[in-house]
Amino acid sequence: NASMEAQRRRQQAFMKLGVIGGGLVLFVAFVFQMQFGKPSGVPMIALNETDMLKEVFFGGQPWVIQCAEKSSHVDSTVAAAAPVLAANAPPYSMVQTAAVPCAQTLPSGKTVYQRFKLDRSIEPLVLLFVNGNKPQVVPTDYLRSTRDFVKRVSDASKVKISQVVTPSTFGRACLSKNNKVCVIVLPFTDLTAEHNASLLRLAGAHRAMQFAVVNTNSVELSVERSLPKLDNPEPTDMVRVVATRVFPDNSAQALAYRGDFTEGALGQWINDIASGEQELNMISKKPSAMRRRRHRDPNEDPATRAEKKKQRKEARKAAEEAIRQAEAEMLAKLTPEERAEREEMIKQKRIEWERKRREQMEQEADSIFDDDDDYDDDDDIDEVDDDDMEAEAADSEETVEME
Repeated sequence: NASMEAQRRRQQAFMKLGVIGGGLVLFVAFVFQMQFGKPSGVPMIALNETDMLKEVFFGGQPWVIQCAEKSSHVDSTVAAAAPVLAANAPPYSMVQTAAVPCAQTLPSGKTVYQRFKLDRSIEPLVLLFVNGNKPQVVPTDYLRSTRDFVKRVSDASKVKISQVVTPSTFGRACLSKNNKVCVIVLPFTDLTAEHNASLLRLAGAHRAMQFAVVNTNSVELSVERSLPKLDNPEPTDMVRVVATRVFPDNSAQALAYRGDFTEGALGQWINDIASGEQELNMISKKPSAMRRRRHRDPNEDPATRAEKKKQRKEARKAAEEAIRQAEAEMLAKLTPEERAEREEMIKQKRIEWERKRREQMEQEADSIFDDDDDYDDDDDIDEVDDDDMEAEAADSEETVEME
């Protein structure tokens, strides 16, 4: 009858609603799982994987590390950037990404937060380990955009070879990191593009070492006087290479390279030093740098010498004026708002540069061998008793902000 038919239709409608409601619940649960419970694809490194942790913290190759208890807790920007950073091509370096449970305890009895004196209030806490140096804290502002994060990390992890153009830059390039080997290239002829490319590849393969190229026209190193003499040197022999290492007590080691300046031969020599098969020799004094005196022709009369000096001064002034004119022309093309923004940016950069320069001068005045820069110790990873190490380098583990 009609009443039974109406009841049957109501039952069918309720069943359909139940199916639709159940499907909606399953869909919401699926979306929630995808957004909040899905593994990020970023691997976890357990704290008992001591060899892996040593490679990450001290090996020199660039690593992005987020403090997270589970892979699913990794920030979405970090997870999205991981495959992009891993596929970096020159001039950028391949950057690996992982998560570490920083709140858990290392075999030494410390947490990762304590080992590197990290601020636990930063959330998410993302670090960049590169060149075996102190971890750089990635500002949370960089995590707002995957593209910005990738750019910042890629720029900060590029292979860098220090250019020594003044005595003070030699100190920062090769003497500021205790216990680190510095490969010093002394080109007494122009380096070719092939030479530069080879040096970049070697520096990229040995990120725990420092590499420096000295401008031999303006800087003279003390180790030059001890370089072995070459019989009938070829043009390629005019590029000399020395490896040095300075220790916290100001003692030092050095070793001159005697082979051909080719990537294969030089790379094997550096590999032997890195592996310990080739030892450096102790030297009586730590390496130093001074301004190279300009060679003067003894037959040159004072008037000619004075004229050359005047010409050099005029050339410097002309170069400075050209730079000022180029800057003025560029500013003229900007809107008032863009000009004000650029002037403010230049002002802030100048203030920051002056601040950093004052800090450098203070450090150099005290000692360039302060323990602040000694960052070679990895005993905390698998040694329980590390109090002696910390007493020697109490401030060596402070984190620094990424520039």
